[in-house]
Amino acid sequence: MIKPQNPEVWSDFDGTGVIIAKKHNPRNWLKYPLPMIDGYADFLRGVQSGGVEIAGIVSRRPAIRRTVTARSIAQLGLDEFFPGKHQVVLSGSETKKARHLVDRSEDRLVALVDDKPHRIGQELIDALAQTCDVPSADQESHRQVILGAVHHSKSEEYFAKLGEHVAARDDVGYATNEQGLHIRGSMFDLLVVQVEPYSHEAGLAFAREVDSSI
Repeated sequence: MIKPQNPEVWSDFDGTGVIIAKKHNPRNWLKYPLPMIDGYADFLRGVQSGGVEIAGIVSRRPAIRRTVTARSIAQLGLDEFFPGKHQVVLSGSETKKARHLVDRSEDRLVALVDDKPHRIGQELIDALAQTCDVPSADQESHRQVILGAVHHSKSEEYFAKLGEHVAARDDVGYATNEQGLHIRGSMFDLLVVQVEPYSHEAGLAFAREVDSSI
């Protein structure tokens, strides 16, 4: 079982919290200023009202983007949720982003909200398998991660791609249910759920999903 620590929710940023510009738009190259996605702040407030901690942002942005990321957070009023520098983790890659979350999951349930579940989902499975799939009698080493797949025009396609990847693996078990896709290793559980369009109610529902999985 997970040790009795409070669960925490992390958020991706580009495409999840802020809108990415088209490929040749200099604003996208600079990563500033990028507009916030409608309802994102309301969603985060909903998570908080559900009694679940907003731990921070974890992004594949490289650390060199730290200044512009901090400026965007302040400009958009998101420092309400991410007031501390330690709450903004710029990993530089999807692999390192997944590793950060798996490391955090050692003693608590960790959840991530992300717009590309097929990419980060594969990295999470790899990181969890590398960390957890050594048989152990220590039940406290069992890890739980929830991946919230953000609703958008390609979310169903991305969800299906992750399902195809999981089905092709022989080192994990999986099942689909009303909550989404449940992926199981010998010492971990990864639950992938669809996040409804951003709103306070959607954030509250996601917090309840996290809370019920403890």
